[in-house]
Amino acid sequence: MSALDSPLLALPAELRNEIYAWLFCSTTIQYQQRWPYDRPYTQTITVTEPNSLSLLRVNRALHTELRHAWLSLVEFSFTSPWGMLDVFTPLPRSTLSLIRHVRVWEGGIVLNVLQRGGGGLRREARGLPWALDMLVPALRLDVLTVVGAHHHFSDENDYKMAKLVRESRGWKVLQFHSTESIRLPNPGFWTKVLVERDGEGKGAEAVVYSGFLGGFSAGVYEPDQRQTITGEDDTVDFMYMDDVAGPNVASLAVFRRGRDADIAGEAGAGARVEGETWAVIKERHGRGGC
Repeated sequence: MSALDSPLLALPAELRNEIYAWLFCSTTIQYQQRWPYDRPYTQTITVTEPNSLSLLRVNRALHTELRHAWLSLVEFSFTSPWGMLDVFTPLPRSTLSLIRHVRVWEGGIVLNVLQRGGGGLRREARGLPWALDMLVPALRLDVLTVVGAHHHFSDENDYKMAKLVRESRGWKVLQFHSTESIRLPNPGFWTKVLVERDGEGKGAEAVVYSGFLGGFSAGVYEPDQRQTITGEDDTVDFMYMDDVAGPNVASLAVFRRGRDADIAGEAGAGARVEGETWAVIKERHGRGGC
C-alpha cells in the first residue's frame, strides 16, 4: 500500500500517535535465555503482538514515521540481566536512549575472576545494578520492572531491591514485583531514601501494593485487584507480610525518582571497574546466570 492510499496516514498526527501508543503499548518483545546442560547458552525471541511490528513494513512513509517511535512504546522483557546486556550493549547509544520500558528477572551474572597473587580463579556474582551501570548514560528508562525470584528467601530479595533503589541508575520509575512475598518494603522508609537521593519537593516517593490472598500475581498491576500498603514507622525498612496483608501473596513496590533527577550520570561504574566492554568480559570471565 502506498502512502497516498493509506487511511492511517490521512489522519491528523495527534490521532496517529494515539493509535500507535495503543498498538505498541500492548507489545512485549521477550528474550528468554537458557543454559541447558552440555549445550551452549541460547536465547529465543518471541513477540506478544507480532502484527504490531508489521506496521513498520506497510510502506516507506509509515516506516519513516515509526522507525524510532516504536522503541519508546514497546516493552523489552528478559529472563536474566545477562540476556539484557547481550541485546543492549551492541546497540548504538542513540538507539538505546530511545528505549523506555524494560522488564527483567532479577538474577546474578557469574564471572570467573583471576585472584591476585596466583590464587587461581574464583566465582564472583554481579547483580542487576552492575548490569545497569554497563548501560548508562545511554539508558533512560521511564519504567524498569524487576521480577523477584520465585522463592521464600526474602532476605536475598530485600537486599537486591534495596541496592537497586539506593544505587542503580537509568530509570525514572522502578517496579519491583515479588510473586511470593514474606516481607514488604515500608513505603515511608523508602520514600525518605528517595527524597534524600533526589531532594525535597521533587515528587520522589515509594508506594507498595499487595495482591489479594488467592489472587493472580499479575493482579498487583490492576487497581481493582490490589490493596495499598501503608507503614506507620518510617524508621523500619521492611515489614512482615503477615502483619499487613496476609501470608505469601504477590506484591508490587513502586519507586519513583524525583523530577529532574539525574538518572544517567557518568559512564557506568560497572564499566569503570572492569575496564572492559561486556563482550570482552563475557569472553574472558563469563559463566552464565545464577
